[in-house]
Amino acid sequence: MPIFSHTPPDQGHGPSLRLRRTPGPGTLTATVTCERLIGCPTHFYQRRTVPCEGDACQACSEGYPWRWHGYISARDRS
Repeated sequence: MPIFSHTPPDQGHGPSLRLRRTPGPGTLTATVTCERLIGCPTHFYQRRTVPCEGDACQACSEGYPWRWHGYISARDRS
């Protein structure tokens, strides 16, 4: 599972990349640059989306449902 953090590392490990979401009612024109997508289960917990922590997950223990968020890398053509 991906390792998530709340802040970026002190020293960068390459160029930063902008995260772009597909607009709800619209479209996004892009060229996919990866062979597979990656994702993890998440909860909307305490007014934000957080990754599910599995057996020790506070959101799970409080009954919050999870949903899977998937990500790809792509070059924006919009």
